Amino acid sequence: MARAIMKFCLYVNFRLIFDFVLLAFCFVRHSGLFKNIPIVFPGSFHSYWLWHLKNNFATAVSIRNSLLKDIFKSLEDCATTPTHAEYQKFMVQLRNLGGEAIDKFLARVPYEHWAHAYFQGCRYGERCSTLAECFNSWIEVESFLPFKGLLNEILKRIMKFMDQRREWCKTWIMILCPNMEDIIAKKIQHARLLKVLRTSEYVYEVTEGDVSHNVDLHYMRCSCRYWELE
Repeated sequence: MARAIMKFCLYVNFRLIFDFVLLAFCFVRHSGLFKNIPIVFPGSFHSYWLWHLKNNFATAVSIRNSLLKDIFKSLEDCATTPTHAEYQKFMVQLRNLGGEAIDKFLARVPYEHWAHAYFQGCRYGERCSTLAECFNSWIEVESFLPFKGLLNEILKRIMKFMDQRREWCKTWIMILCPNMEDIIAKKIQHARLLKVLRTSEYVYEVTEGDVSHNVDLHYMRCSCRYWELE
């Protein structure tokens, strides 16, 4: 009875928090998750982990090991490219390598759940469960504790981690963290080659060579979709 009440409370709290937000869930192709997430979070977006997708393919089809490396490379190209045209180009390469086995496998895996070009949500570069696996290893010893003890130990670890980060931040001499400063410096260097034309208060046309895209700073979107995906 207590477990059922706890599940109900968690469900209500999640719905109150996320009812007005469209979430993007990245998970393995587990039948329970695939069936129930749309029920609890209707309208949310579902994305498959690329690493698990590769493993599913390797176990589902019979292809020589010598071809798997090239097939995985083409599969990753299909998954990460942001445009439909490039997706179709890489898909031709993938089908040439895998033949009928590729068609049978992909028939069970809708491309809108794993290909950047067709994914409608925002995943910000997340293509694998590395963060979740790191967290699991972080609490490897504590994971065997009862529920309440596990939460207390996680809380202690997070408090200690935040304190260490706070002390580290005091040594910074820049506005942002060092990693972000490096990323912005590289972006600025690359942006020197771009031509920018303002078309409205928030919308700009950005041109690089023969390629042109619209950037909307208000909605934080770009027609190239790299903003949402990377």
